[in-house]
Amino acid sequence: MVLDDGRSRLGWVVCDLLEVPRALVGEIRAAVSATGCLDGQNVIVSATHTHAGPDLDSEWADGTHSHLEAMTSYCNFLVYAIASSLVAAVSDLAPASLAWGEEAVYGVGSSRRGGGADPQRLGALTATDGARLRGMRVIYPCHGTVLGPDNLSVSGDIIGTTVEVLERGTGAVGRCSGAQGAAGDVSTRFTRRDRTFVELGRLAQVVATGAQGAAGAAKPLSGDLQVRLGRTTTRLPLKNEGAQPAHVEVALLSERAPGDRSKAALDEEAMAARTARRNGGRPPEHQAEICALSIGQLDLCFVPGEPFHSIERALVQRTGLPGLRVVGYSNGAPGYIFTPEEEVEGGYEVMASPLTGAAGEAIVRVAATLISQTRT
Repeated sequence: MVLDDGRSRLGWVVCDLLEVPRALVGEIRAAVSATGCLDGQNVIVSATHTHAGPDLDSEWADGTHSHLEAMTSYCNFLVYAIASSLVAAVSDLAPASLAWGEEAVYGVGSSRRGGGADPQRLGALTATDGARLRGMRVIYPCHGTVLGPDNLSVSGDIIGTTVEVLERGTGAVGRCSGAQGAAGDVSTRFTRRDRTFVELGRLAQVVATGAQGAAGAAKPLSGDLQVRLGRTTTRLPLKNEGAQPAHVEVALLSERAPGDRSKAALDEEAMAARTARRNGGRPPEHQAEICALSIGQLDLCFVPGEPFHSIERALVQRTGLPGLRVVGYSNGAPGYIFTPEEEVEGGYEVMASPLTGAAGEAIVRVAATLISQTRT
């Protein structure tokens, strides 16, 4: 998606990937600047966090030449593909009216830490030219984890399938896309009936119906429609900072019933994830880039990694902007982001993250200031 108000031009790319490391975002921005279509510093790169797509950190980094070569080749392709997509979008620029709508979606996403069934807010940004839909971007906070670990098919999971359903329903093929919200602790764990493509289609239909409802009720953005983009960085506190991490003995995963999601099973998985992170792959990202986008009454805040939904709630409260939406998994991949209170509660996400709860506090504080500055 490219937005141009005649003064500023912004590019926002969403990839069906588990994450987008900060170093890769830098390469993408350099490649975009080289095309001359827009300033690479005005490009935001987000991931849908599908678990059924390439993992640019750990999945291929097994130390063998063939795997590392394949990963390098794929990342080089990604940079080219993303830059090319923005060039194509710029060439397709045309006057359009922007509108924003929201809809509550029930029965898909829920808190994966406590199983709460609160509905998730879905937002839809539409661009129309008369009766023609030129583009729709949906923001829905829910982990893309309908398909299970035994799935070997590449898939965009819940967001990718929702987009496919939307495009069939609207006829706007190639003009619909979906982005992740603050979904670090929101998933289909307690709502999915199975981990099959049939169940994926059922849940995606529910989300797509919500997206169509949000688009149908969308209100045109009015007032000053200048595209305002603010950017800043903040340092994220890491666990065991300044010292070598203590050696952690990880027991062999015990044999257990399929689908066991007990606390013991989750804790084992979390410890294994932490050990894998320390013993290989890239070091944890300790710098976070935060972006704020303001267009009329629409305010979006782009946060790297996997922010808990509490990060969005805290930003809404601090800024006094009830319509503010957080887009996670953007411009970096530092891990799960949560509050100090959630850190005390523990659990899989807290154990698996290299960050402390103070990282969530830092992001909320810095992002709130940036949003205020960007709006004025």
